[in-house]
Amino acid sequence: MATVITSILTFISTGMDYLMVLLILFHRYRTPRQRLAIICADYAGTSILVGLALVAALILRRAPDQWLLGFLGLVPLAIGCHLLTHQESMATPTNHLFLTVTFITVASCGADNLGVYIPYFATRTSPELVIVLVTFAVMVAVFCLLATIITHLPAVRALLDRYGTLLAGVIYLGLGILILGENGTALHLWHLIHH
Repeated sequence: MATVITSILTFISTGMDYLMVLLILFHRYRTPRQRLAIICADYAGTSILVGLALVAALILRRAPDQWLLGFLGLVPLAIGCHLLTHQESMATPTNHLFLTVTFITVASCGADNLGVYIPYFATRTSPELVIVLVTFAVMVAVFCLLATIITHLPAVRALLDRYGTLLAGVIYLGLGILILGENGTALHLWHLIHH
């Protein structure tokens, strides 16, 4: 039971910012096919991150240099800048939605998640890792369900209808800056340039 609780807390601590991204996505794409693509892409992106963390934890037993992980912040930063400067819809053709959301999941969650998952996985036994993976799979579904429910609230829907693109741009921009800052990437590059 302790492993389930720590797994839930670990997932929530690394996923709260991504919940905002899911809100934007579920608001923007409303057909059953589009929403299924988002859910599948969320699972695919999370699986990639978990897989990378497992490999690093089981083989390397240490996290990669934290400042290198921060480069993943460039992707949401670029998306945010584009949305804020062009003020256009985030619309993506449905046939590209799966790949786009998978990429967004890996890029926007990668640095934070890997930085937390690798040391967390490295300290788990094999049976505990199975429990962690099952718990994470359930939590992806919970986050998708929660985002869907929240986007159906009239006040949230009205807010996203009016400011959705602007809000998405700010969230992505902030996420990119946060990832670059928290992982020491910007500081590391600053030191490299000035030495």
